[in-house]
Order: sequence, then C-alpha cells, then structure tokens
Amino acid sequence: MNGTIHFTDVSFGFSTRPVLRNTTFRVSQGSRAVLSGPSGSGKSTVLNLIAGYLTPSSGEIAAPGRVSYVFQDDTLFSKLTSVENVSFALAESGLTQRQTRYRAEAALGAMGVEHLGSEQVVLLSGGERQRVRLAQSLVADPDVLLLDEPTSALDPATAAAVMHAIDAAFTATLIVVSHDPHLADNLIDPELFTLSGLEVIHAA
Repeated sequence: MNGTIHFTDVSFGFSTRPVLRNTTFRVSQGSRAVLSGPSGSGKSTVLNLIAGYLTPSSGEIAAPGRVSYVFQDDTLFSKLTSVENVSFALAESGLTQRQTRYRAEAALGAMGVEHLGSEQVVLLSGGERQRVRLAQSLVADPDVLLLDEPTSALDPATAAAVMHAIDAAFTATLIVVSHDPHLADNLIDPELFTLSGLEVIHAA
C-alpha cells in the first residue's frame, strides 16, 4: 500500500477567483494531517484535488489510486440499515452476499457500532451515523482517507470518541479538514502533524 501524497507548486481557482497558489506539501504514508483555517481558505479544495474531483490549473499532484472521501454532508440512505449502507461500498467487489455482509459487519465492529447493523439509519444519532459512514469507508480498504469536517455536528465527547475510533481503525493516510482547534488532540498517532503553512488566498 502506498498512501504518500505529494503536492508540488499547485495552483487552483474558480473562474477569476484564485483559491490556491503555488501550494507544496507532502503527507507520508500512514500519517495523520489536519488542514485548518478560516472558511474559503482552500481546505476542502485540497481534498477535492487529492480525490481527483478537481484538476489543478498548474502544478502536480501525486496520490494513490484508492482514495476514500467522507463528505461533510450525510450521504447515507436513511431507510436502509447500517449494514446495508456499508455493504454498498462493496457492490462491485465480486464478493458473495455472505462475504459482503461479513466484511460490512466487521467494519461496523471496528467503529464500535456492530450492534446497530440491523437498525435503520434514520433511527440513529448523529454520532452513530458518522461511525456508520466511516465504516463504509473502512470496508473499502483505502490507501488514503479524506474527512471533511467529520465532527462538526457532534458534541465534544462524541467528537473525541469518533476521532479515537478513526485513529484506531484506519491504517491509511488520514487527512482531516476541520475548524475544531482541539480535533488534533483526539488523534493518538505520535507522528501527527498539522498542515498550517499552506499558502492560500482567502476568498473575497
């Protein structure tokens, strides 16, 4: 598995509005990085560039093929169960139905919500839903996990529990966008670092 990410002199903008200019950084395989800064500073744009949803206007981005992106918006199917939602990530894996369910249940277990496998998502709390979404990413076995404001709708205690669960369950390279100044405290990896030196242009 190669989860190293390289940004080299990357610039990007929307029409006449620049967002990133000559941005360079490297995130090593298995590292935990937190992108922090005010709204409009380019944090989510960086995630979208890594995921390949956006193309830089100049510069180079080197990222592995298996990237999982947990968006800020909840994308779960509320009327389906937790295990059914997680199983969607394996829809094209070629696994049997039994194998798929086994792996989905294991991913829910890794996120501490295996007991909610048969529950409809609509009945779950915000923290429980977030854990199901993360289990959906975990079951896909990504090289890189991108999280956009993963704790924005959670109380501090639940946010801390969710981040600890992420850190324990994922060996992938982790990049988190967050306004929470305490989020990094909830990641237990000793090689944690914060990408606070990005050269960005704030949106007007």
